[in-house]
Amino acid sequence: MNIENQMGKNELGNRKIQKLILVLIFFINNTFSFLSKINEYFFNSSRFNAHISLLEIQRKV
Repeated sequence: MNIENQMGKNELGNRKIQKLILVLIFFINNTFSFLSKINEYFFNSSRFNAHISLLEIQRKV
C-alpha cells in the first residue's frame, strides 16, 4: 500500500509539472508573437520613412 501511495503522489506531481510546462509554453509563445508584431510594426514604419526620404531626394534632384 505504501508503494501504491508513492506512485499516486508521483503521478500527481508529474501532472502538475506537465501543466506548468504547458502554461510556460503558452506564455512564451504569446510573448514571442507580441514581440514579432512590435518588430514588424517598427520595421514597416522605418521602411515607410526610408521610402519618404527617397522620394524627397528624388524631388530635389
